[in-house]
Amino acid sequence: MCAMSLDIPEHLFTAIDHVGVAVRDLDEAIEFYETTFGMRLAHQETNEEQGVREAMIAVGDSGSCIQLLAPINDESTIAKFLDRSGPGVQQLA
Repeated sequence: MCAMSLDIPEHLFTAIDHVGVAVRDLDEAIEFYETTFGMRLAHQETNEEQGVREAMIAVGDSGSCIQLLAPINDESTIAKFLDRSGPGVQQLA
């Protein structure tokens, strides 16, 4: 039980689409998730506008993914997150 009681309906959240994880090197992170956990790369792209390379790693057949986010420049939000907090969970969607 949580320390804080919130008035949230029990079934408000039914699934997790993805968990965003900030990483410094996308290729290295993809290889880690594939070889360590047996996950598979579902999609990869570069988002120039946000300054990131990202990859969706499928979590089995659940429909959920781990989204790996790596900066492509020092001004991106992910670069700033990494400078402030280091690699790790950045978002839950």
